[in-house]
Amino acid sequence: HPGISFVLTHQGASLFQLKPGTLRQRIVGILGPKHDERLVPVQENTDVVTIEGFVGKPVSARKTRGEQFLFVNGRFVKHGLLHRAVVRAYEGLIGDGHHPLYALYLTVDPARVDVNIHPTKIEVKFDEEQPIIAILKSAVKRGLGAHNVAPTIDFDAEVGLNIPDLKPGMDVQEPTVRINPNYNPFDAPSAPAAPGGGRMESGRHSSGPSLGQAHGGWSKSAGWKDLYQVMEEPAAQSDAETSAEEVEVREKAASTEGLDILQWRGKYLMVPVEEGVAVVHIRRAHLRILFERFMARLRAGEAASVASQTLLIPEDITLSQPEVMALTDAREALLGMGMDLVQVDDQTVQLRAVPADMTAYVREALDAVLETYHDGLWTDHDARQAQWAKAWASRAAVTGEAPMPLEARRRLVADLWACDHPNVDPAGRQTLSVWAAEDLENPFR
Repeated sequence: HPGISFVLTHQGASLFQLKPGTLRQRIVGILGPKHDERLVPVQENTDVVTIEGFVGKPVSARKTRGEQFLFVNGRFVKHGLLHRAVVRAYEGLIGDGHHPLYALYLTVDPARVDVNIHPTKIEVKFDEEQPIIAILKSAVKRGLGAHNVAPTIDFDAEVGLNIPDLKPGMDVQEPTVRINPNYNPFDAPSAPAAPGGGRMESGRHSSGPSLGQAHGGWSKSAGWKDLYQVMEEPAAQSDAETSAEEVEVREKAASTEGLDILQWRGKYLMVPVEEGVAVVHIRRAHLRILFERFMARLRAGEAASVASQTLLIPEDITLSQPEVMALTDAREALLGMGMDLVQVDDQTVQLRAVPADMTAYVREALDAVLETYHDGLWTDHDARQAQWAKAWASRAAVTGEAPMPLEARRRLVADLWACDHPNVDPAGRQTLSVWAAEDLENPFR
């Protein structure tokens, strides 16, 4: 309602004093003056839906949500399909995982939209959903193109070829073509494929170059030894009871010393256990390990000895006023996690230190914090901690696509066995599967 004035105060301080004006003025008043030149108008009138509002230029897209506003018949709503339609309109203009800014107003015949599908009334269902999605994508794409945001091809441009003039008396030589008469494309060497298309790595040395050496992957000195150095402190014990299944998993391997753990297809580890072979998903296992250690730090707070890396050059980050306010309120909790930031002004914070695990993901570390704010989890202390730990683990965990040294494989498995809940990753997905010895031997009997 840009035609209505609003005043917002927090702890006696005035945060917003919004005067009546246009929609563009209201957006700039909330998000900041820098957005004024980044707004692109969108307008579309059809028999099915009328669309008007603004979208942001690609430069304003961010990895965190929070600058997406969708209204249907004057009501604020959330609609995943409509959001994806807007994102698809930016195809080729923004990176994967980025969310464009938009404030769009849709007007639809009230008889053809249902607002009673959710108690909060912020979800709606359209009778003509697919046409509206297509019209919205087309309208945003047209708006971007009309303001020279989308890439275009200039068919009228003349292409000049720089052909040098022939000098007087200069002989023209016939070009020569060199060929290899002995070349046969079918003689090209090819590496033998492993049964089933897979590749198994072991701790023994190979006579030829490893996959990591051939493709710039991990070597013994490439970083696996440093993978856990920043988190040597033991994980805090969970108050929750450990299930009988998880106790059984730990008992399968009390120690990984001496185990010849194999890496299969890049992302799995084959671990000998008493009952047969445990197949461990590398990335999911690392997610579980990091998640529990991050949670242990958050619960310990400032009392914990947290590994923090001070940035050589502090980074100034521009945010909205509510985001700056939320980060300032949570500064003590962030310090306990090794993240130090200070407020510069109403729309800027300066990041001075990040958790040692996240030095390669400075902005991502802050984006993970802001994600909880935009998801409505900021006031839920436990949910906020879990969200931070989950997000940071996701960004810091290995991909499990490169060869690992035997020492790193053993360390990963040992740390997984030590987790409170080794069977699943933070998203509830299975981290390991045990293949019984009988099932492996049956085909050979």
